[in-house]
Amino acid sequence: MYRKSDWEKTGGYCEEITGREDWDFWISLFKTGGEFVRLPINGLNYRIRSGSKRVKTRNLKKELIDTLNIRHKAFFYRELKGKLHYQRTHSRKMNIIRHIFLPENIFVNPEYSVYENAVYLSNEEISIRNNQITKLFPSVAEKIKITEFTEKRYHIPGNGIKTSKARDMYRQTISDSNKSCLGYYEQQISGCTLKSFLIILEK
Repeated sequence: MYRKSDWEKTGGYCEEITGREDWDFWISLFKTGGEFVRLPINGLNYRIRSGSKRVKTRNLKKELIDTLNIRHKAFFYRELKGKLHYQRTHSRKMNIIRHIFLPENIFVNPEYSVYENAVYLSNEEISIRNNQITKLFPSVAEKIKITEFTEKRYHIPGNGIKTSKARDMYRQTISDSNKSCLGYYEQQISGCTLKSFLIILEK
């Protein structure tokens, strides 16, 4: 059960998700300040039939998790230290281990925290990234510019990312009155290659 005002605050159920859409809704509700109470009762029973929606959408679980990782990336990185994996229970442990070998560093300018999702989405496939940024920030989407850098950078497991071209450019660009620096994203994609992304908002 939930209040209609909470449903309106989150934008309701996501139309992109055709099964288990309540997962996305509860995350959206939590992100907008929703509080949850578990009642010590069995409040609902339902019958699963061969033609029920739960059975029909069972094979869409992978697609659902991929969508959740795009829609709630910043949330998962805060709560799970990375993406939600298909084996959901072990996501946090898997992310911690992965980042020992392939670390990531995401910095969002506190002055522009409203655009944090644009920073977190910067390393995604271009079509997915642009589509989500347009949905999230329709009035300024065309002014959000993302520059990608690739450089040779050898990584010793257990060490963090010390610097990148995007971080250096962020420091140089932050004083430019014609641009607002939203942040940068650093990602070690192999033992010897570092990718970084600079995200700016043109005025």
